[in-house]
Amino acid sequence: MPSITGDGRGQRIALVVMTAVGQGVAAGVIAFATRDVFNALRVEEAAFPLVALFKIGLGGVALAGLRLSERVLAKRDGQDYALQSGNGFSCI
Repeated sequence: MPSITGDGRGQRIALVVMTAVGQGVAAGVIAFATRDVFNALRVEEAAFPLVALFKIGLGGVALAGLRLSERVLAKRDGQDYALQSGNGFSCI
């Protein structure tokens, strides 16, 4: 059996973890921006929450991009490990 972190897979696994952390940060930004939008809706004389809405949109795009990146990177690492282990689990 090859090492799980061998042949540079450890660095690629760390990159997958970093994309997951980035998703958490993006979700946090979206959550706080959503709170700001609802606070602005509650106050009668509040300005239109354009910045908060922009954060929600940008956070959503970032979240989607990071999720896609995470899945692609994880799939590549899994396929690479399966090919090196010689178990014939390749889906390529």
